[in-house]
Amino acid sequence: MVLGAPLLAGLISEFFMYLSDSAMVGRLGTEYLAAMAIAVMVAEILWIIIWPLAPATQSIASQKYGRATAIHKKDDPEYKKQIISTGDVFNNSLLLAVGAGALAVLLAGLCKPFLSLVLDDPSLIPLIDSYVHIVKWAMPVAGVFYGLYGFLAAINLTIPIMIATIGLNVLNIGFNYILIFGKFGCPALGIEGAALGTVLASVAGTIYLVAYVLVSKDLRQYKCFSINGFNPKVLKTLIKAGTPITGQLVVVFGIYLYYETLIANLGTVYLAATHIFLNVLGMGVYAAWSAFAIQIVVYMAILTVGFFSKKWLYVEVLA
Repeated sequence: MVLGAPLLAGLISEFFMYLSDSAMVGRLGTEYLAAMAIAVMVAEILWIIIWPLAPATQSIASQKYGRATAIHKKDDPEYKKQIISTGDVFNNSLLLAVGAGALAVLLAGLCKPFLSLVLDDPSLIPLIDSYVHIVKWAMPVAGVFYGLYGFLAAINLTIPIMIATIGLNVLNIGFNYILIFGKFGCPALGIEGAALGTVLASVAGTIYLVAYVLVSKDLRQYKCFSINGFNPKVLKTLIKAGTPITGQLVVVFGIYLYYETLIANLGTVYLAATHIFLNVLGMGVYAAWSAFAIQIVVYMAILTVGFFSKKWLYVEVLA
């Protein structure tokens, strides 16, 4: 409970960040909120490429850390070896972070042609693409963040993770307010301001965790950020641990995206309403993700049948 509560607090803060983002972009108009719905979903799919670094790093580093703590004498050479190998897991996750971040940036370039195929309303595409074109640069930074997230969680240091997560979410809200509406002398960037706010907040959160690891005397023994720690075997293990998670989440968020593109073809008002509905419902994801995923599958099935038969009622589906 002591270790898990800070992580849960960070997740809850993320929910409120999404809700506040939607509220701010919604003030620009229905069309902007509708575009934000799909843009955020595209960004989430890009994030899926990065996020598995956290559980993959945590699962492998925690095993090595457990072996180290089982050795009661800290001056034992085997203890030092296991501690350094724990840090090496993070060092190898950094290499994956660079690769995964680069892949996410490249895949973001497919956003516009993909949306052209699935959306009947072309007016939303420039807005969506402008958001994705900026937020994609948060992906390499997020890779470093999630590598640190997994490493610190593995060695039972969850308080810094909570501070970084809540801090970046609060900063994201502040940056978005300033950049979306043009406060304090900044230009009003609209939906692009929401994307830029996310990038800046991600950079700030990552800088905090990097600084924490570099400054902490207790963490110097792990030799984090050492170029001598790269190991092909560890890289392979990280990829093996993270790939199933990525595959599962791609399916779930792909369903999400498909669902919202169908709603978008009804009209921007319906899509905006759906975005708000799913944001509010999002709190339940943290408590019962699997049940929610099944619910989305059911929605998608109903909507798909209705989309081609033209005999469905949107309100009945959401009810």
